[in-house]
Order: sequence, then structure tokens, then C-alpha cells
Amino acid sequence: MKISKEKIVVIILLFQFLLFCNISSSNDSKDNPAFNISSSNITLSNSCKIKIYSGLTIDDGNFIRLSEGTNLSIDGNLIDNNTSAQFLDDSEGGDLSLSGTSSAQSVLSSIPLAVNNLHIDNLYGVQALNSLTVNSILTLNGMLNLGDNTIYLPSNLNITGDAHISMNENGGIIREVNSLGLYNFPCGDIENKTQLEFNLKTGILDNSSVKISVVNSRLSVADEDTYLNRYWKITTSGISNGQYDVKGSFILADIHGEENYLKATIYDGTDLKSAQKFNIDHSVEYNDIENDIFWLTGSYHNDPLMMTDLGVIQFNEDSQRTENFEISDNDDDVNTVQLYANSNDQTILKNTKIILSGSGTEWSISMTPEQNAFGDINITLTYEYLEKTKIGKIRKSNLTKSQQLAIINVKVLPVNDAPVNIQTPSISGESDIRIGGTLKGVVGIWNDNKDNNEIQIKREK
Repeated sequence: MKISKEKIVVIILLFQFLLFCNISSSNDSKDNPAFNISSSNITLSNSCKIKIYSGLTIDDGNFIRLSEGTNLSIDGNLIDNNTSAQFLDDSEGGDLSLSGTSSAQSVLSSIPLAVNNLHIDNLYGVQALNSLTVNSILTLNGMLNLGDNTIYLPSNLNITGDAHISMNENGGIIREVNSLGLYNFPCGDIENKTQLEFNLKTGILDNSSVKISVVNSRLSVADEDTYLNRYWKITTSGISNGQYDVKGSFILADIHGEENYLKATIYDGTDLKSAQKFNIDHSVEYNDIENDIFWLTGSYHNDPLMMTDLGVIQFNEDSQRTENFEISDNDDDVNTVQLYANSNDQTILKNTKIILSGSGTEWSISMTPEQNAFGDINITLTYEYLEKTKIGKIRKSNLTKSQQLAIINVKVLPVNDAPVNIQTPSISGESDIRIGGTLKGVVGIWNDNKDNNEIQIKREK
């Protein structure tokens, strides 16, 4: 029987297609994949679903074309040796699934890989050995580990799945930002998902993006004893006059030291700034950031004490005055505080004549000026913690360093008291007073300097 040339071509193409659609490798080594595309290009159409049970290598110059409804699923390592074009043409649709079931997979490409729909279905995870871009759908049923590489995601990308993307500080998730609003980053380290939310509140956008990296260790500038064992590096690009809130999640095992003294902390490359406590849902949040590059973490921070504003205290000389006031502390450690007072004018009000009484939040201050002394005084209140422990250790810096609580303004008002003689006045002169005679008077010493200049000696007629 004679077979035409056209029929031979059809048979060869059909055989190649069936072979590819039903590939089942007896070699389970993912480092030496059994399937290799080296001399032809393959098109999947008509909702064809391909499962490759080993690895896949694509030589330079070859590609696989997917159409809508098709799926290419790979259990082993994917190696793409193309140097100038993508191995996967999925412009018409189709899905790429990395679906190993026994161990982690890796993806190695000579140029950054770009796909429309990527599904990470390997519960052991997938290691990306180069950067990649996902344009439409990203499914994270297993972890995608970037290492020092990046993944670019457009702003409207649909992300599903409960797993996350891990990376080192040099790697990260780069997400397009084309409008104000909330952007989620399903990031984490190699062990745990610690998703970060980036809320852009204001800003002028020009080809804008945000890069998030997360590292499972203490930020080097954070406190050495009390810190969050995790930090996020946030880098913005193309956002002018931006203002944003960031919120990252963590697990209890990330907390080192006393959680009560651990605060949300931003480092801008120069200064370490602390804000509020962690949220009840084990997340750390910092608001109204304007830096282009900053780090979010948690570090030791003890909120300063606050006290009632007493205004200007006025009272008369030669009297005592007592004022009650309250102190408060967001760290709830007012019971470990000792207060001290210092007068800036010891001639009017000595420190020994200032009595502080109280404990906890309720305190009072009593002031007794020197006798007949008056004027304006500033009383500086400072405080020290009687004890502060962190992981069982005494934090000595808080024991020895006083922190200012407030400056109290005091006016002691003068009173025109009747003078009291200390040295008796006297008059001396000639025994017989004649016209032109001389009398001498000595005023004496009086206890009220205010009145001395008003004392006069008059001769009775």
C-alpha cells in the first residue's frame, strides 16, 4: 500500500503530539529530566492537558505554545536554555503548573521567565533560580522561594492560595502600583508566611512600583535584647510626595524579650523610630511614612510618662501649697517609677522644701518657700524606673538615667507684711535741741526687705 507524503507528515505530527501528551518517565531524577525539547516547537490546543512526571529541558531556540484552556504540568525541575526569547508562548491563554508531589522543584532559566498564569501546586515548594514575571494569575498552593531573585506582579494580578513567596533581603516581590489604595504582598521567610499590607494614601504616580523583602532575623539596629525576629524592607519607586501605612504579620515565636516593651519600629537608614504597640492579631503597623526606602520591624521602646498639666501655680509668700496630679504610661509600668523635683532658684524654694508623695498614677507635690521669699520658679520633675527587666536581666540604663517628666511653673507672690523690728531704732544728738542743732536716727533692722524703704522717722511736734 502506498502512503502519500502528506499522510506521513500527519502521522508523524500525530505521533509526536500523542507522545508528548502522555509522557511518563521511568527516570525519576529531576536533575536529569527524561523529556527534552531540542529540535522542535510544540503547540497545545483544544484544551489539551499535559502532565510530565519528570523534569523538562528546553534547548535554545525552542518553545511551547499554549492556547486557551490548555495546561502544562511539570513534576520535576524546569530548565529553560533560551537566551533571547521565552520558552513559553501563552499569549493566547493556558496555564503552567509546577506540581511535584515528592520533593521541591527548581526553575532555572537563562533569561527572566515570564508567564501569564502560574500555579505553584507543589506542597514541598518551588525554588526560582532566576527572576520571573507573572501577568494574570498566581496560585500559591505551595511556597515559591525566590532567594536573591525577584518576581514582578502587575497591580491587577489575581493571587490565590494559602502559601507565600519567600526571599532573602536582596530578593523580593515587586508589585506595580497604578492607583492609591491597599496592596497585599503574600511574603514570608523560608518557614512562615508574614504577609505585608501596603496602603498608599497620597502620592503622585509615575511608572510606580513597591518592592517588599522579608528577612527572618533581627534588624541590626534594633535593640539587642527585645526585638522582633523579622523585618521587612520596603522600597518604593516612581512615587512622589507619597504617604503610606504598612502592616506586617508575624508569629509569637518571632518575639524576643518582653512584648510589653516591643513597639512597631521604622528605620529609614539613619534613625530608628518607634510607634504604638503590636496589634492584638500579632501584626506590626506603622502609619504615615514618607521615606522612599525603609525597614519595618519591632524593637524595644518605653513610652515616656505623661502627667496632668498644672498650668501656672500661684500662691503667697510665707505659705504652703499642695497640688494633686496624675501620671500615665502606655506601657502600664507606672508602679515602678520614682519621681524627683528640682527648683531652679534655691533662694526662693529649696529642693528640700518640695515634697512629692504618691504611687502608681496618683501623686501630689507640696511646696514651702523660704520666709519672705517671692518670685518666679521652674520646678523640673524627672523620673527613673526602680526596676526594669528584660529576659531576666536588669536594664541598667533605665536605673541610672533620669528622664524629664515636666516643668512646673510657680509664682510666689509678695505680701506687704507689717515690719517686725530686729534691732531697735535710736536717735542721738545734742541734749538741748536748738535751731541749727543735729539729730542722728538709726532705723534699725527689719525682717521684711520689701518694707525697709518705706520706713521713715518723724519728729513729733
